[in-house]
Amino acid sequence: MCRHILAHGFPLTVLDTHPQTVEQMVASGASAAADPEQVGAACDVVLVMVPSDEDVMEVITGATGILMGAEPGTVIAVCSSTLPETCAHAAEIASQKGVGLVDSPVARGVRGALAADLTVFAGGDPAHLDKCRPIFETFAGRVFYMGSVGKGQVTKTVNNLIHWVEVVGIYEALRLGLD
Repeated sequence: MCRHILAHGFPLTVLDTHPQTVEQMVASGASAAADPEQVGAACDVVLVMVPSDEDVMEVITGATGILMGAEPGTVIAVCSSTLPETCAHAAEIASQKGVGLVDSPVARGVRGALAADLTVFAGGDPAHLDKCRPIFETFAGRVFYMGSVGKGQVTKTVNNLIHWVEVVGIYEALRLGLD
C-alpha cells in the first residue's frame, strides 16, 4: 500500500514495528516517524493498519497517539479489521479534537495489495471519505461508501463470511464429487 501511495507522488510518513520495513520505505522516498504523534503532526490523512482493537485505540488516543499531533481537519482512516464499536468510540474521541475518522478495512489480501487492487469498505462522514479517497485509489480498485462509522467493518465481516462459506461449499462439493 505504501509503495503505491509513493508511486502516485503523495508524500508519505511511515511508522512500523519492523525497522527494516521503515528503512525500505525511507529508501523509496518516505519519511520516518518515531511515534504515532509524529505521524499525526506530519499528515492530513493517516492510515492505521494494526492487528487489534486495543492497538487501534492506543495508536490513535495513547499518550503519544495520532491525536496528540494531529491538527483539526486531519482524517484518520482505520484500515484494520476491528469491532465497529471500536471505530465509533475512536471517532467520537477524534471529533472532540476536530479530527475525522473513517473506518476503512481492506479486502483482497496480499495479492490485491501488490496489484493495487484492494477493496475498501468505508464508513463515516462522506466528506472525510472524500479526503481519503485519492489515497485509497492508489492501492484500491474499488472504494465503497457503506454509511456511518462502523459500517465499513460490518461490511468487511459480511464479505469475509460470504467468502468462507463459498470456500467451504466448494470443498464439500469437490469432496462429494470425488467420493
